Amino acid sequence: MFTISLNQKAKVASMCGFASGKVNPIYEQVHIETSGSTVIISACNGVQYCSVSLEADVQEQIKFCVSAKRLAVVTTALAGDRAKFTLKEGNLIVTSGRSRLKVQTFNSKEYPDMQPIASPESRITLTVGELESMVNQASYCVASSDVRAYLCHMNWKIFEDHTVVVSATDGHRLSQISQSLTSSAGSGSYLVPTTLFQAVISQKLDLEDICEVAFQDGKASITAQNFKIVSTLGDGQYPDIERVIPTDTTSKATFDLNELSDLVKRVHAVASLEKTPVIKFHFITSGHCELTVQSSEKGNEFCESINLKDHSLSSDMTIGVNSKYLVEALSKQSGSEVMFILNTQSAIRIQSEMAKLVTLVMPIRC
Repeated sequence: MFTISLNQKAKVASMCGFASGKVNPIYEQVHIETSGSTVIISACNGVQYCSVSLEADVQEQIKFCVSAKRLAVVTTALAGDRAKFTLKEGNLIVTSGRSRLKVQTFNSKEYPDMQPIASPESRITLTVGELESMVNQASYCVASSDVRAYLCHMNWKIFEDHTVVVSATDGHRLSQISQSLTSSAGSGSYLVPTTLFQAVISQKLDLEDICEVAFQDGKASITAQNFKIVSTLGDGQYPDIERVIPTDTTSKATFDLNELSDLVKRVHAVASLEKTPVIKFHFITSGHCELTVQSSEKGNEFCESINLKDHSLSSDMTIGVNSKYLVEALSKQSGSEVMFILNTQSAIRIQSEMAKLVTLVMPIRC
């Protein structure tokens, strides 16, 4: 038996929410065991296995499984400050204040063990904040569904010179962030599901906490304070995205970042009324740009202009862009200015003061 503080109930709920029986009905359960003065709660969805350690007052070393759904409901229903968990005649008895709840338990021996990465071929050590930042800069470009399964993953590349490059693309846009992390070791290229990082972020760990990302034999793991997760990696070869990054920087236009972001959000609200939300950028060499949304219904149009801070255009140019993609791309930029490197045939490159961030959006024919 053991007692835990209910200020940890969010972590219990996150483990329960992670459990999924789609692959195997046993994964509808969570595995609970005591170890010293902690309680370890583990959950699996068939692809990923994670566990969290909670501080506890342990009176007896025990191990059991319980329905994840029921444990989540029971924990949420408790109103006291602390909860006592006791096993009795095959049931889990949970008491807190005046509340007393009973839940059926299951044999823990049938629950699979986590297979940790013992000897990683490559690894990265960084803070939780650094990990979240790298993931957030790229993950929005991951395809939500695609027959090309590799596009539904992020591509993590680790180089011997300690450079780590994280890329994501759905074929219509791309984001790539590079970082020099002296704490990295080994090398390799890996297709990593975004759900691996979402599970870590959902724990709301201290951003200064240190975590380790490790790779080995088709698996990746992340270990942080009191939290571990192991995931299978994706199969396939990630495309050579370097070849789609424009090298011709002849035609450039620079905007005030805040002014453009505000304008694009407002124009996007109009564009989203259409089946395909497109903003038409008409760059004019006199030093301004007109943003236009044209409706499929005749007579409906919205237009607003914005001044360019600088440009290298030799002639007027018109380019169409998916407004949703542009709003998201601009939200990842930083600094006071943002530059569009224009090309009507290939991707538009968006560049701000964060030189190690590459953002591309494919143009749409107007």
